[in-house]
Amino acid sequence: MTSEYFFLPRADVEGSSAVLRGAEYHHLARVLRVRPGGRVWLFDEDGRRYRAEAAAVREKEEEIDLSILEVLPPRGVRTRIILAPALLKTGAMDEVILKACELGASRISPVESERSVARSGDHSRRKVERWTRLARAAAKQSRAARVPLIDAPASLADFLASGRDGRRIFLCEHGGMSLKSLRGGEEAPPAEATVLVGPEGGWSAREEEAIRAAEFEAVSLGETILRAETAALAALAVLAHEWNW
Repeated sequence: MTSEYFFLPRADVEGSSAVLRGAEYHHLARVLRVRPGGRVWLFDEDGRRYRAEAAAVREKEEEIDLSILEVLPPRGVRTRIILAPALLKTGAMDEVILKACELGASRISPVESERSVARSGDHSRRKVERWTRLARAAAKQSRAARVPLIDAPASLADFLASGRDGRRIFLCEHGGMSLKSLRGGEEAPPAEATVLVGPEGGWSAREEEAIRAAEFEAVSLGETILRAETAALAALAVLAHEWNW
């Protein structure tokens, strides 16, 4: 049995059978050269894990028929953490997507701010497709609990107007409670928490006012000035440790 994990869309599972297609077919059939009878581990977008056996490798159709031997339920998390980073340059944004998946973010909701260098423009769909591929690759490598849902970039105004359940915090360079003290007297972790992180240069005064009006709590990472991608991942790591690890 290969030690690698492969992504299997839930839609391609039917009862005790499944079909592996696309890039995952290519890797398993062409690179690892699996043959009928070969065993493999797979996971879907909801975090279910499957132990399966290759029933047939159909090279013409570029598909592998699988017989599912065992299904393991998703690993549970106490708090669904939604990371909402301001749009960053491509390399930095890719890093946030990859590492946020490894750290257990349940959802990533990019936000376009006044000081964002990158803009969503007319390519939002292509960007989401790319980020989703990166998240799947990170989930495969780290065997994460699930692949985070990735939203299309939204303006800060639209993001705030969409409403958010659970705990709502934003990283603020002008001070706020420390992440260490965030839990306070909570008896149990929240079911959901949203973490809003600004761009290089921080939020504008108008944006910070709007965020506070939407009842997001200000949180500080201390006096050290961190890059936007570092701040996002540092906050996510601390919250995941406090609430889910």
